[in-house]
Amino acid sequence: MSGSSGITFGTTAAYAIIRLPYLDRIGFADIPVVGVSIVSPVDTGTITPIARQLVFRKLAECGVPFQAVKLVPTVGRSRRTRFKDENESSKTLGKNKMGDVLDYHFEIEREYVHLFQAKEGHCSFRGMGFPEKPLTYEQALQKADATAAGKCDGLALLAQTCATLDLVHAINPKLVYEGAVNRGLTASDVRRLGPVELGNLMFV
Repeated sequence: MSGSSGITFGTTAAYAIIRLPYLDRIGFADIPVVGVSIVSPVDTGTITPIARQLVFRKLAECGVPFQAVKLVPTVGRSRRTRFKDENESSKTLGKNKMGDVLDYHFEIEREYVHLFQAKEGHCSFRGMGFPEKPLTYEQALQKADATAAGKCDGLALLAQTCATLDLVHAINPKLVYEGAVNRGLTASDVRRLGPVELGNLMFV
């Protein structure tokens, strides 16, 4: 989940990508958008090119023309949080900092919306569909409890994993679960995290 994954963003600003490109509908008009969330202490103009490159790369991976979204996004600041600098060009790489969560929304042009419709009910960017509201921690844990041993997957497995990690780490499993969902992490991803990284998820 790092900005060092094959892209050179051309900035020395500190930042961390906390949610990779996703599909959503926003506002009273349910406007279809491709979103991406980045935390940084600098102004939105400096970080906008990073968000744009992430979104356009994802569109290319999915075979969608870049003209499908508007070039200029809307930007909102949702909260202030702690993060670890992921920019390899930054002098503070790897250090913990405070910054604002910047939520970028690239509106999908009307004539291209059909390219993003869900296929066979699979609602994720990989499946090219708009997401359903994710299960809460309590709902996911309840689903895990109702699933036969060894058959748990998805958010249910993630909730179960967070609950198990609570037994060995000083974490709040609900906050870790919510942070993992916001960052698009799976249960396997979370199991590979160290104590500090797990703690940081509680502030996403």
